[in-house]
Amino acid sequence: MKKIVLIFLISLQLFSYDDYIGLGVGASKFTVNTPIGDVDNQGTSLTLDLGHKYGERGRFHLVATYVIHDDEILSAGSYSAGYDILVPFFNDRLELYVGPVLGYTSYEEKDFTLSGLHYGGEVGLLVKVSKHIELEAGYNFLSQTQSTELYTAKNTQTAYFQVNFFFNKEKYFKYE
Repeated sequence: MKKIVLIFLISLQLFSYDDYIGLGVGASKFTVNTPIGDVDNQGTSLTLDLGHKYGERGRFHLVATYVIHDDEILSAGSYSAGYDILVPFFNDRLELYVGPVLGYTSYEEKDFTLSGLHYGGEVGLLVKVSKHIELEAGYNFLSQTQSTELYTAKNTQTAYFQVNFFFNKEKYFKYE
């Protein structure tokens, strides 16, 4: 994962549009199929998002998510990469986005661990507050590929709110 982040950060230097760091909070639901049926585990998700907008119509981003659950769940989180198509909506301050997501999920309870690839999609709305700050509200649905003899991860659903901070070529934050 460190190599992916390094390659991504180096590639940002090749483009001249907008790089951003996003900080977010959301509500996540992780569904596990057990011998007695499906069990939904809910928690609060915290995200760190590193991204780059390509012109007015696209963005690529890497997201690290940590999910805070109850005492039975030892740890839960994910690392994802996504590409979104941006569609201006109503005026220049609003954009809709939709795109695919691919990554790795880790989920651990006392009795079992489910870790592996996930894939899915996301959709949301971006609101430009200023030249260097935007608000994001979105939803993603991810399917997992991990399973054990008794347990199978089915999907993760997350509704989230995030603040994105854009910075200039010299990588200093500007608030205009």
